[in-house]
Amino acid sequence: MYIKSVITAVTAFATLIPSILAGKAVVGNHCKGPVYLWSVGGGGSTPMKTIRPNSTYDENFRNPPWGGVSLKISNDPTQQNITQFEYTLVNTTVWYDVSNINGDPFRKKGYKLTTNSSCPEVHCPPSNAPCNQVYNHPDDNWATHACSSTAVLVLTLCAY
Repeated sequence: MYIKSVITAVTAFATLIPSILAGKAVVGNHCKGPVYLWSVGGGGSTPMKTIRPNSTYDENFRNPPWGGVSLKISNDPTQQNITQFEYTLVNTTVWYDVSNINGDPFRKKGYKLTTNSSCPEVHCPPSNAPCNQVYNHPDDNWATHACSSTAVLVLTLCAY
């Protein structure tokens, strides 16, 4: 009976390990108004999420069958002028970047991407000029970073 209880407990704990070790993408809204987010990946998209001021959105890293995930973020609910927080999960590594190829709605309020580990971060203080740490053109491949898939990546909008 004791062995059966131990095996049951170990099995239950083992099923929790993937969720305990799962990394996540977080978007924090420090702006005065709401921001709008669409999580797109694998040929599908979630319904628009509204992130109220001083609130967050988060999702565990997911691995869609085709390509990575793009969190499309705007201060316009029509999905115009978006910043993209993009990630791709490959085995135990998450590849990530911030892209302003389709707009730069948070440039004048600043934003930063931080982590809970020693992974590369992105800091874009308020400016009239494009941030040099993100994709502003499709070939800005130096703006892609890698980290452990257990990391928590936090994009904070209106961060400064």
